[in-house]
Amino acid sequence: MSEEYPISVVIPAHDRAAELARCLQGLSANDLSNTEVLVVDDASKESLQEAFRQLEETDCRHRLIRHRVNRGPAGARNTGLAEATHPYLFFLDADVVPHPRTLQWVRETLDLYRHRPEVVGVLGSYSEERPQPDDFWTDYKNLTTCHLYAATQTLSPYLHTPMLCIRKKVLQEAGGFDPTFETAEDFRLGVLLGSRGFRFIIDRRIRGLHLKRYDLRAILHEDARRLRDLGRLDLTGPQQLFALRAHRLSRIVSLATPGLSLLTLLLAPLAPQLLWLLLALLMLFWAVNLPLASYLRKRRGFLFAWKARLALFLEMLWAEYCLLTGLLRRRGWKTGD
Repeated sequence: MSEEYPISVVIPAHDRAAELARCLQGLSANDLSNTEVLVVDDASKESLQEAFRQLEETDCRHRLIRHRVNRGPAGARNTGLAEATHPYLFFLDADVVPHPRTLQWVRETLDLYRHRPEVVGVLGSYSEERPQPDDFWTDYKNLTTCHLYAATQTLSPYLHTPMLCIRKKVLQEAGGFDPTFETAEDFRLGVLLGSRGFRFIIDRRIRGLHLKRYDLRAILHEDARRLRDLGRLDLTGPQQLFALRAHRLSRIVSLATPGLSLLTLLLAPLAPQLLWLLLALLMLFWAVNLPLASYLRKRRGFLFAWKARLALFLEMLWAEYCLLTGLLRRRGWKTGD
């Protein structure tokens, strides 16, 4: 099957050589027949050469491509797109350790859906395994992503770049990734391709251990950058309608209720009857996130699920603030940083 589905693996990397070494170690455990590996060093300050030596004992063609200036993840992926020689590209984040059968499963899924011309790629997700013990914020971030994948239909109209296989020709015709975006280039590309009728298969077997560590500050900073990028999307009318489908009703309600709850709490001393509205808003937030809470409870226990629900409430409150201030800035109003 490797002869029928030649794959170019593209790994954008910026510093974090130790994580890249683990990523390449996991990749090297795969069958790399008819596979090339392109590591794009996006102007790292530390050397990635030692980590790259993980591939020297493999049979696959491999190259380390260096950028003189930092172009961001999208720019690094576009370099891989330009340099790849095979008709299928597998984008793999440098902080994700793939399973030893990842490429085999990608090829099996491509073959299984070969009769569906609208299917142009395969998606993987993060592993539910803990990269670090007793690291709540990292575990919370990874597991909420895992749940999002679990709740998404197998034939997905959207894509996510940590583990993404796509036909090279389709990506070329779409113009690659938009390098002006820091974090939302995958969403933009997904809307562009999905609105044209293309689909991706989520293969539930394909899971990679996500090594990136998070704390609350890192999560909020990442959310702010992504919301800022999403606010800059320039979409046509049909693309805007398509993009709305990406925002689940539960997510919209989760985004709206924390700010309203806080406002209701602040006004309650003036109008005590608002406490009933506050209770209703909190119960609504609890209800729409019950599937997530149930998922987290089964994986990490009751206490973790409750802490995660409070973390989500805080994260959504921050997202509301970012959206509001972003809207005010776009309208030319002065707001404090």
